[in-house]
Amino acid sequence: MSTVDDERLRKLEEAFTEAHRVRHTPSWQEEWTEGVMQEVRRLARRRPRISGNGDVVHLIWRAAGFAAVLSILLLVSFLMQSTMTVSEEGGLLAEDVEVGSLFFE
Repeated sequence: MSTVDDERLRKLEEAFTEAHRVRHTPSWQEEWTEGVMQEVRRLARRRPRISGNGDVVHLIWRAAGFAAVLSILLLVSFLMQSTMTVSEEGGLLAEDVEVGSLFFE
């Protein structure tokens, strides 16, 4: 960096420091501060509601994921068996029928 850029950065840093130092902070009343802290403590003590449906929903999502994976595996297995069967049948059919004799007699 050049010295001009360094000088500008230094002045900017000083301006921010001065602005932070002279900023106006609100004077909160003691009752308001105490009320906020009591509310924070009250919320911290409160226990979350235990929902019986949470476990059921979690189980349903887990079962849905398992069913999706199982269906994909079954589909892939079916497609693999299907292509093997078609290719085997095609080979057997090609042995029985001579295609050339159909067109060139």
